[in-house]
Amino acid sequence: MLNELLRLHEAVETEVAAQEKLLRSPGIPNGDEVARARWKIMSASRKRRDYIDEVIYPALKARLSDSEATMVEALQTRDIAQRHWATDHLSRWPLERALKDFDDYLRAAEEVRFRIRAYLHTERQVLKPLLAPAVARPRIPAA
Repeated sequence: MLNELLRLHEAVETEVAAQEKLLRSPGIPNGDEVARARWKIMSASRKRRDYIDEVIYPALKARLSDSEATMVEALQTRDIAQRHWATDHLSRWPLERALKDFDDYLRAAEEVRFRIRAYLHTERQVLKPLLAPAVARPRIPAA
């Protein structure tokens, strides 16, 4: 599970970097390219989220200590907030507006990339130790 999670993280980070490269290129990029880059980030993020929701969380649920379960619940809450924020961003920046107000969109897109990378980092910090082999992972006693 851990290897698949890390692979899915890498896929999201690859698409974020591709969008960054596109938006930092000289001039205003083609609208189709911008739309495709946004779609690829959303698609990679959805695959990661689906894997976590459908595979990782169910597998972890039965074996987490109370403190570990609290960390995972906090991560799930943050994920929901992140999704709402991303949806709001897309609503504020339809493609036509993004191309028309490109300089402002660049700043907004930079914030999106920062938030995605920060969230992935947090997700790794929480889930990686929980997905490590049981022998290498000491059990945290309930408080």
